[in-house]
Amino acid sequence: MIAIETVQAFRIKDIIALFSLALLLTFITLILQYFEIYFLFYFIMFLLSFFLTITVFLVRKAGSATLFFIITSLISYYFPLLGILSELNKFLVLTSIGIIFELFFLVLKLEIKNIPIDVVFGAGFSIASFPWLILFLTKIEYTYQLLIKTLNVSLSAFFIALIASCLAFLLWYEIKKTKIILRYEFL
Repeated sequence: MIAIETVQAFRIKDIIALFSLALLLTFITLILQYFEIYFLFYFIMFLLSFFLTITVFLVRKAGSATLFFIITSLISYYFPLLGILSELNKFLVLTSIGIIFELFFLVLKLEIKNIPIDVVFGAGFSIASFPWLILFLTKIEYTYQLLIKTLNVSLSAFFIALIASCLAFLLWYEIKKTKIILRYEFL
């Protein structure tokens, strides 16, 4: 069942918050691209899930994840945010990730002991779809070996996204009562 309170119009400050978070994510990933980090792909998956979760908790509106990823893809259009992807493929992959998250977020409304399972699993499944989206958008020949490797990367991305989402939830739980967050939400 879709929660009606999440389907609302965006305010100007919501768009500014989404733009600011997308700009921060792009800036961090650009800095990380210049270091030779072996697990950079997984670290980017961690950052995508972390920022996705913070965005959803901050804005709390349906469509915020998709809009966040659209803004991120437009900001990072000419930057190597995701490695091998071209500009159009980056836009398609990030938008698809946002839509997959929104499906989980809107349909699966579940909380266990104050932990929003819809956000955590939505982030996990949307980030886990990332390697499959890259595989289908890059026109390479599919082999059994490649599909097994993609499945392994997808499972790794799923668990990394779960960890990042839980950490973002713990951070959000600490900062949601700060003055700047309260001012953002109620003014």
